[in-house]
Amino acid sequence: MNEICSASPFSGTIKEEEIYPTLPDGLNGALDASHVKTYLKNSMYPLMYLFGKNSMPDVDNLLTSFYQLDDEARQEVVETIRLKLLFLHSVFLFA
Repeated sequence: MNEICSASPFSGTIKEEEIYPTLPDGLNGALDASHVKTYLKNSMYPLMYLFGKNSMPDVDNLLTSFYQLDDEARQEVVETIRLKLLFLHSVFLFA
């Protein structure tokens, strides 16, 4: 189990800004058209580096499917992922 954990690209402490790129100041949490490309570049390129560009069609399919859901269903997906990650993190802590 320790070998799996140490081989993970997410080993160690991950800062929130490494997961979610920060938005430029003054946008109040919103992206305008001129910042979307930069945001996507800063969020997708690290994923491509970690998992390889061959995984990106899967990511694209997940995003497309996610946004076809209604608000309630999207929230359920987000909560399910959060709980799975919480469980996974707790398993690795006690391994």
